[in-house]
Parts: sequence; structure tokens; C-alpha cells
Amino acid sequence: MFTPGSRACAYKSASGLGKWLSKDPIQERGGKNLYEFANNNAINALDPDGKITIQSGKLKVTECGGYYVEFYSYLDNPNPPDGYWVQEVTVTKDVGACKQNTKQQVEHFWEYGKLGGSKTSLTDVSSSGTWHNFHGTVTATGVVKYFSAKTTGDLESDPNWKKGGNGRGPNTETKPPWWDNPSDNGESTGNRSVTDTFDCCCSSSKTDVRVSP
Repeated sequence: MFTPGSRACAYKSASGLGKWLSKDPIQERGGKNLYEFANNNAINALDPDGKITIQSGKLKVTECGGYYVEFYSYLDNPNPPDGYWVQEVTVTKDVGACKQNTKQQVEHFWEYGKLGGSKTSLTDVSSSGTWHNFHGTVTATGVVKYFSAKTTGDLESDPNWKKGGNGRGPNTETKPPWWDNPSDNGESTGNRSVTDTFDCCCSSSKTDVRVSP
């Protein structure tokens, strides 16, 4: 944990001088610098267990609930076997027309991107259009794991997975049989979320977007 004073952030810890006291828990598989944390971006990145790191990019907020933000996922093993970044996405919409009660709708699906060899990172986008004449909250959460192709099989030829579109990567609404397994290759589970709140608005000043990490 890095603790300038008493603040804690992950496995490594530090003295008042800001010096790392412990090494990366996966040792050299995370790179030659055993004392590096969150790709040297501890302000914007999250790495609670020294394994999968998720970092958010710059948030762009437009009028009435519109936003765009990129998330960057990094594996700590520099040479993973060919496989897939797989994300379970849950989008909860608690939205109603102005002067009416909100109604809740939930979208739930899994999407994937290819990783392996020298490709150890992937960019994921979360975004929303405008919600003119509506009020409410939309929360989009993602749970990220890495699986080798040996575990998943060839997802590109799997008929259960649809081609990407409408802001999704290749996806399925059917829970993969291997999803509850731990990530392969010593990686862990990453998490990200966006909460978008708006109130019958025509400007960004009535939009509140919260991003984690």
C-alpha cells in the first residue's frame, strides 16, 4: 500500500517519505519494476490487489444526462496466453418523464475483447445520449475478468455471442458457463461504474455524472 502518512491504497505501503515497502504480489509477471503501482498513475487508476488495473480517462459531460468516458483495463502479466477480456455489464435505468414517477429497467449482458501476447490492455467506452424531458438516474457497472481461450473456446465462432453494436462489443445475454471461475493466469477481477443523474434539463448544469475509478 502507498501510505503518505496514514492513507492506504492497495497492497503496498509506504512510510511518511512516500517509499514503497512491499513488492507487487505477482512479482516479475507484472513487469521489471516490482514497486510500480497502477501503471504509475495512482491518482486516476484503481488496483486494489496488484493485478488487473482499471483506469478512467477524461469525462465529457454534455447537456441533459449526456456523457462519454473511456476506461482502460491493464493485465499485469506482460505475456498472457491468447484469450479474452470479458466484462459483465449491468445498466440500471430509474427514469421517468418530467412530473411523472420513475420506472426501473435493467439491462444485463456480457461483452468481450481479445487479449494475448503483447496485447495486455483494452479500452472500453461508457456513454449516454441526452435525456430531454426526463428525470432520474442511470447506473452502468462493469465487472472485468480475463480468461484464456483454452477456458472459453473460440468466442468469435460461438453462436451464443452476437456481433457488437449500439455501444456494445461482441456480447451475449446468456451467462457464460465459465464466468463464475476466477480469472486465468493469476489475474483478478476489476470493477468500474458510472452513475448519471439528470433532472428535466436542457443544460449540463443539471447533469451529475460520477465515475469510479
